[in-house]
Amino acid sequence: MLGWLRKASRSIWSFVMSGGLYKFSKTISSLANVVFVVGIALIIICNWGDISKLSLGAISLEKVTKRAVEAGEKISEIEKKVTDQQTIINEIAKNAKDALRLSDAASERIGDLSALQEETKEKLEKINQALFFTNKYMAATVDDRHAFDLLKKLAKDKNHPSNALARQAVIEIVNKHDPSFYSSNFKIPWKEGFDPGKLDLSGVEKIYKEVPLSYRPAIIEFVWKSNKFTKHDKMTFMINIIKNDDNLKAVEYAGRFFAQGAGLKIKPLGVEPMLDWWEKNQDSIKGK
Repeated sequence: MLGWLRKASRSIWSFVMSGGLYKFSKTISSLANVVFVVGIALIIICNWGDISKLSLGAISLEKVTKRAVEAGEKISEIEKKVTDQQTIINEIAKNAKDALRLSDAASERIGDLSALQEETKEKLEKINQALFFTNKYMAATVDDRHAFDLLKKLAKDKNHPSNALARQAVIEIVNKHDPSFYSSNFKIPWKEGFDPGKLDLSGVEKIYKEVPLSYRPAIIEFVWKSNKFTKHDKMTFMINIIKNDDNLKAVEYAGRFFAQGAGLKIKPLGVEPMLDWWEKNQDSIKGK
């Protein structure tokens, strides 16, 4: 009988330590009670010799009781560990369930998120286009020739999103540079003792590149009113500015004088008609 009890005890112990309680958490308390009873029985049987030697059993009974209490404490400790493990298992299961629920919800929203992403992309593109246009428009209003040329390009592209705005901007800037009244009869602060009458055209072109932007209209007017230069020289000087200058105020003054010389009734920033006229007529005014 002793052998059977010991075998039963070991089986129960193995069951507890192997994690079998994970699968049978509802019977944890019952199993713990069985282990406790079997443990008590084993301790009593293993110490039967001590008990049988005493008539009153005071000393041996105390020893047996102590061991029984220790065994009970160990069993309680095992039961607590199993309970804690079950709590962990329950928490993992809850987290897994929540994760699955969130995953299902996310799957249902994939279509909505894709649509939102596409809508956001389109809005960002429109914002970037608006910022780009605004940047070029503001630059052109402060005489940036390159920005103005870009606006003209957009104004010709009917498929561009900013086409309508670009056409309005070009008209506005062209009219701005065709005022009813404009400055003239500039006074150029030549260096003391310098005689501008001795300048040839190449000398004027060198000075033109070196002076601040605000003095360019004055140099343009100086060339146009000078009796030293031929009409062909003057118009060559003007057309080069019309083609290449990066400042719209300078292009305005050169265009105004060139249109006068060519007899064209166009606005000062009407660059294309002027270039076309020059291509066809420059040879006819040579020597004049």
